[in-house]
Amino acid sequence: MDLFATFEYTVSPAGRENTVKKILFIAAYILFSGILVSVILIWLKAAIPLIAVVPVIIWLLVWLTWRYACVEYEYSFTSGIMTVSHIYGNKTRKTIQEIAIKDILVIKPLVEAEDDIRSFHPETILNKTSSPDSKNVYVALYKAKNGKKTELLFNASEQSLKILRFYNPVTVVRPVD
Repeated sequence: MDLFATFEYTVSPAGRENTVKKILFIAAYILFSGILVSVILIWLKAAIPLIAVVPVIIWLLVWLTWRYACVEYEYSFTSGIMTVSHIYGNKTRKTIQEIAIKDILVIKPLVEAEDDIRSFHPETILNKTSSPDSKNVYVALYKAKNGKKTELLFNASEQSLKILRFYNPVTVVRPVD
């Protein structure tokens, strides 16, 4: 086991929220198609051949926007820094938060952290889990670079817990089996 190498893993949000987002995108595509065809038929009667261009416009719209319906969360650990990113459509990465592991005040399973969360009074909550009902959901409480108290919910793997414990042994709490 090499605790000094970069470790990355990705989780996909599951459940109702992700499905609803995809359904809304598809409904928006259909609505846009209907409006575009209606405009051509009603106002541009002389340009009815333009309807042939509608599939190309829809394809371009889908190509540019569908990745935002397929978001994954990536956690990476490099030299004592935990980075949380969004991966859009397996193509684009946007860093959400970079946290020095030594600056995290509490790292616990979510089911054991209710009192800590209540006493910490987080101003920002970042839920970057596959599902809040998942058994490996952990909470990290820390002050972000902007000074706001932040609560980060994330899916922890065994390797990530080992890295977190290596860089901040006092704050990492493992669940009691």
